[in-house]
Amino acid sequence: MPAPTRTERRGGRPENPQRERRSTPTAYQLRVTLLGIRPPVWRRILVPPEASVDYLHRAIQVAMGWTDSHLHHFLLGQRPNLISVEPPDPENEGIYPTVDSTHLTIRELFRRGGGRALYEYDFGDGWVHDVRLEKDIPVPAGMSLPHCVEGKRACPPEDCGGVYGYVDIVRMVRDPKFKPEGQSREEMLEWLGAEFDPEAFEIEEVNSQFAPPRRAGSRVRHRRGTTGSRVG
Repeated sequence: MPAPTRTERRGGRPENPQRERRSTPTAYQLRVTLLGIRPPVWRRILVPPEASVDYLHRAIQVAMGWTDSHLHHFLLGQRPNLISVEPPDPENEGIYPTVDSTHLTIRELFRRGGGRALYEYDFGDGWVHDVRLEKDIPVPAGMSLPHCVEGKRACPPEDCGGVYGYVDIVRMVRDPKFKPEGQSREEMLEWLGAEFDPEAFEIEEVNSQFAPPRRAGSRVRHRRGTTGSRVG
């Protein structure tokens, strides 16, 4: 006897393919490039488009290697008509109109920015990142978000004086005769630590920080706008 069809198993009701079809989670693939440094320091990351811009801030911090110790904002548009997307602050006295980054989605950020935004971290050192939407892709099975897929070179040390201070650090690491202006080489090396390598980047370390805590035998489940990661 032939097996019953799905229509028969449903008691004669016609099958509704739209009802049975499950939507596949998607991710925005972004390239984050630190401006002003050559060769560039950059990362390629995957993030859920329905998550908040505040989530994106935290993902960039981990991917780049920053410590989230300073203020930040995203900038949309062109000067002089820039819009600052940042955490709410009743004492904010910035020069740009602001949008609450905890309420704006990543999808809306790039819709308003035409696929691009600037991300500035540490207004003293002035680290500006170019953040570009490359494409919208299906999330590979079993992958949690955010996720880093590629990158080059180490993040500059915090509080090193911005691009110019970082250039001196790289010269000092590479040239044993170079003496930075304003302080001794020995003091700088002691502050920097012996392990700093400007060419180093460990993608496994980044993704280990992104990875959600998991119980033995558990599966990663994607929900709209969430990922279960530490960043989220």
